[in-house]
Amino acid sequence: MTKKYLPRFPEELDRARAAVLSLARAEGVTAAYIGGALAAGLGTPMSDVDVYFVVADGVPSAARQIFVDGRRYDIAYQSAGSLRALVDRISDYRAERDDLGILTEVGRKSLDPLVRFLLGETVVDDGTIKALEDRARESISEIARTMVGVMSFEVHNALEDAHGFHAVGDLQAASWAVRSASLSAAEALLASRGDLYLGHKWVWARWARTFGSPIPLPSPEAAPADPVAFGESLAVCQDLLIQAITGGVYPLRHSVAPGALSRAPMACAVPLRDSVLVYVGVGDAAEISREGLLLLGLAHGRTRAETVALTVDQLRSGGAEVTDGEVASYLDDFVEAGLLTVKA
Repeated sequence: MTKKYLPRFPEELDRARAAVLSLARAEGVTAAYIGGALAAGLGTPMSDVDVYFVVADGVPSAARQIFVDGRRYDIAYQSAGSLRALVDRISDYRAERDDLGILTEVGRKSLDPLVRFLLGETVVDDGTIKALEDRARESISEIARTMVGVMSFEVHNALEDAHGFHAVGDLQAASWAVRSASLSAAEALLASRGDLYLGHKWVWARWARTFGSPIPLPSPEAAPADPVAFGESLAVCQDLLIQAITGGVYPLRHSVAPGALSRAPMACAVPLRDSVLVYVGVGDAAEISREGLLLLGLAHGRTRAETVALTVDQLRSGGAEVTDGEVASYLDDFVEAGLLTVKA
């Protein structure tokens, strides 16, 4: 279930509500809400107020900006039909190995207005907003799955960029790609835990309110110059994404000692409808179960024995009936497929 957060600046939100109500009445608008960071429990004293007027189907008026008491209000017009279509489009997670259309067609451009609507603060409503909210909340788990899937594609692309830039010695670009992969992976995990807002700049604040702990993102500025630190930084991205897809929680292992297992550096998980696709290189992928993905996550930085024991314990805690031998066999398959290697 998506979470509603208390406003960070309640007095600012109250002033915005009064201003938007006045604007809506002046235009004869009967359905309006405040979206954006201010309504989502984020924002800063410098944040603009994002206003959405929901109008009858047709061609909405052009967006505009006005200033009220020195604060900028960005007013956008949405038709009820377009919002309904957006909800319906993103409410069915149908990604398959041979059909990733939902992930290639839906991106932040589609997710952002839906998230702003879901986390919006209703100012005036003739019943239109309530009906759309009810429709969206019936499919909130599917919407969250779609967000995780879209973020996984972002991580996949950023990991490829990071390795490519690193290979040609463009360390500044590699640093940017590491940071992009890390933030998208963190957004995937936050979405899976019910915090659906979007925007890399809000990840730190969202992490603090959702997990109440420092965000475990690596520092990418120095990492690309050090091959070991570079690998550790990318492993964190993989772990955050794996936890988002599986729902599992486990301590991250940043370093890999001799004799411990190490994930393929380019391994990136993309959730499908009933399984997971793990890319291990450009154009090379393996389809595994979510239980297998949890195993892949737990294995990094741990010995074979540690991995088997920890995986069996977590899967049994989740109600799965598995044996040590079954998990060990699955792990051996991963090694054979190149998803895992044993550090010399």
